[in-house]
Amino acid sequence: MNLTRLVGRNLLRHPIRSLLTALGTMVAIFLLIFLRSIVTSLDDTVKDVGSKRIITASAVSLFQALPESYGNRIATLDGIEILSRFHWFGGYHDDPSNFFAQFAVDVDVFDRLYPECELDEEEWQSWREDRQGCIVGSALASRFGWKVGDKVPLVGTIFPSQSGAWDFNICGIYETESSIFDPQTLYFHYDYLKETMLKESGSDRFDCGLFVIKMDGSRSSASLCQEIDDIYSGGPQRTLSQPEAAFQAAFVSMLGDVPTFLSWIGAAVVFALGLSLVNTMMIASAERIIDMGVMKALGFSDTTCGSLLVAESLFLSLGGGFLGCILAWVTIPVFRRLFGTQIPRYDIHEETVILAFGVAMVIGLVSGVVPALRARRLDASQALREEI
Repeated sequence: MNLTRLVGRNLLRHPIRSLLTALGTMVAIFLLIFLRSIVTSLDDTVKDVGSKRIITASAVSLFQALPESYGNRIATLDGIEILSRFHWFGGYHDDPSNFFAQFAVDVDVFDRLYPECELDEEEWQSWREDRQGCIVGSALASRFGWKVGDKVPLVGTIFPSQSGAWDFNICGIYETESSIFDPQTLYFHYDYLKETMLKESGSDRFDCGLFVIKMDGSRSSASLCQEIDDIYSGGPQRTLSQPEAAFQAAFVSMLGDVPTFLSWIGAAVVFALGLSLVNTMMIASAERIIDMGVMKALGFSDTTCGSLLVAESLFLSLGGGFLGCILAWVTIPVFRRLFGTQIPRYDIHEETVILAFGVAMVIGLVSGVVPALRARRLDASQALREEI
């Protein structure tokens, strides 16, 4: 008899139970991949940052602006190739629930500061020339159905406009493969923001959120950061300068000890999966005591009888695991859209998939071995007298 066909028939003996077990395994493996991918994606935001970029912000808080004159002084220091002003805009499109990141930046140096931002040269030039121009990430453009040439009105919450909304012209839609560069962000002219606010407020001062600096490689980031912070140690606003990797790590740490928390959840998911599959296979083996007795009476070895149960368990675990991997893969765009700025490039590593398949295989083997050992010890005459 073809033992593979026998395994299939045994699984189809209770199709609903087999289906639910496989689906439960699918959900568990999907959750394991999802939780692990959040951790690896957060790690990527720290590992993939530019090694030559420094962030200078207020030592008090990210929400505390710095005098714009700081940038002029910092730009004269040795070792600095590019300096750009950055300011969080904090507006919304149509409805407050339509949240996404918007930054005012120095457009003339942005392409050299962030080569991760992939844009056609014509679009770069169009953005530089249009005072109200902006560029948006491909994911953000897809979310709202925007295209080059569209006008985007944003209602400012931090910087309200007397006209009610700020109008921006989409000059380009950028692509990026970097895990630290969010494809759901809008960038526009810093000078447009500054000049408009000075005009509407009647003030002669406009402070800057932070400065992004690109080093020329002639000195270490540690010494440059120390020099910047020493200059302004006496105020009026103290600065905190740090390499981009440290800045990203500090930003991630604001989420709390996420990796440990998610690891515990993942362990609980694996434990629940193991209990579920072991329980299913124990029930299946108890139902087949007489069948095992008949097989042994016909001359099938103890190893063959036990292997059938192991094969059934592996089929359920690996089948469900495969479906879980497929589900995790097809939902990548969904989670990228949902996570947005928090996890700019949610992705699944090959190692994570291998780990998930390994977990499914180990659980399948363990769940099958327990009833298989019981089947090996079963005496044929005793099994034939067993009542179910």
